[in-house]
Amino acid sequence: MVNKNKIFIFFLTALSVTTVFFAFSFFAKYEASVKKENFEQYKTLANFNIPLKVMDKALRADIESAKDKGNVKFISIIVLLASKYDGDWNKYKEQDMDEIISRLKNDESEQCVGQLYRNYSYFKLFYYSLLCEFVGSYKISDEVKLGKNIKFQKKYGLKAYSPIAYGYVTNFCDDFDNELNFAKQKGHFGNDIAVKKGTPFVAVESGVISKCTQDKDMCGKIEVKSFDGKRTYCYYNCNKEKPFAKGIKKGKVVRGGQILGYVGANDCCKKGGAKILRCPYLHFAIKLKIKDKDGVQREVFVDVYNILKFLEHNKAALNKTKDGFCEKYIFKDKVYEDNA
Repeated sequence: MVNKNKIFIFFLTALSVTTVFFAFSFFAKYEASVKKENFEQYKTLANFNIPLKVMDKALRADIESAKDKGNVKFISIIVLLASKYDGDWNKYKEQDMDEIISRLKNDESEQCVGQLYRNYSYFKLFYYSLLCEFVGSYKISDEVKLGKNIKFQKKYGLKAYSPIAYGYVTNFCDDFDNELNFAKQKGHFGNDIAVKKGTPFVAVESGVISKCTQDKDMCGKIEVKSFDGKRTYCYYNCNKEKPFAKGIKKGKVVRGGQILGYVGANDCCKKGGAKILRCPYLHFAIKLKIKDKDGVQREVFVDVYNILKFLEHNKAALNKTKDGFCEKYIFKDKVYEDNA
């Protein structure tokens, strides 16, 4: 009888443990599935894959509108199209953009048109966080010359700069891992730009240098944070002999188009999973601080391949000096003047 009781107790114990194990496994898999589903949905909404022709046409419409009422904005067109397609830019049709431009011209507000689309508020949050300082009013100086007073003239248009200066042949690599990670540096979350060693690179927009270091592999790294704190521009693989331009250091306020440093050939990014090129290159990335659909603050990396091609429209001209390089024209915009 005692043996039977022991066997029965052992059987009940084993059954309980097995039940708990399978229940735990089920809920763990369910939780992982929900997290994966949420992540995939968030990734789909956040990935930046706007076709270049869309950005080009939206920019032209904005510049043309600025001559009149100024009610057709680059950012509004992008947000409304993204909302209409729910982030799937493969659905893009030119007549859809024409219709949106027409409605904006006829004094319909972006918000009024956006109410037609389910995820408008999210796309507005994402694209305004990323592109809000790309197009607008700015001042540009005459050519800077010694002994000459600097005069500025007002302009309107694309004011964000290509990270590579004017006059240097570039090859943009479409080598982003195509998955957003939430600041878990496990993949190649940026795009490499193949250029000659020593090529100068510049600030895409005005901001503050939040990082300026050389690690043990002699890899120079610079990060520039926008004044609103939403965008961080990362420039890795600086030249180990001369990584940074004169005066560049952590905490310094820089203008859009201001020279930051020089490209190296150190292969220093290989530990991070980068697809190493057989030539010098700049590893360029944008980290974006944004709230997800649940209101949780995230920091995501954006695929900048199409952004880099778009920014080719605006490249900083430099003059060579005995100390390296300096800007040929000085750029200023409102956010720089408010924060300098």
